[in-house]
Amino acid sequence: MPQPNKKPPSTFGASCKKTHLEFAFLNKYRNIETHLNYTTMEQTNTTPANPSAGKGLGIAGLILGIVAAIISFIPCLGTFALIPGIIGIILSAISMVQANKAGAAKGMAIAGLICSIVGCCLAGYQMVLLKKAGSEINKGLQELKESGALDSLNNTLQDLKKLEEAMDTTQSH
Repeated sequence: MPQPNKKPPSTFGASCKKTHLEFAFLNKYRNIETHLNYTTMEQTNTTPANPSAGKGLGIAGLILGIVAAIISFIPCLGTFALIPGIIGIILSAISMVQANKAGAAKGMAIAGLICSIVGCCLAGYQMVLLKKAGSEINKGLQELKESGALDSLNNTLQDLKKLEEAMDTTQSH
């Protein structure tokens, strides 16, 4: 027979514990989810500390790069494009470092770097061609000197000078 003092076993305590554990888990999950959302929002909503960091140097590098690229196409003067090209590379590199540190845009710096490198490459190529042409001209002059062709040219120049002197004396009479 059932005893009158004892209460029937209750499931209220067990369900309370289960609910409490579920609540703790859900609360922890919500905290993690909230933290992830804040982290995501912080990453997407961050603005650069200085959005114009490196912009001036990037523009200067771009202008010097364009000047170097244009000058490098001028025959015989293209080697002088190395000067603005190298300065443009340096300014563009400094601009990229500043923009990276500030998280700013790097478009001008990259464009300046590319134009400066292209200008320097073309100027260097032209310098190599001019040196090669100079050495070929020297070889040709040496061959003319050894073959005696320059002697005949010198003889012809002396004959022309004598002819000019003779004409001057006949005109003065």
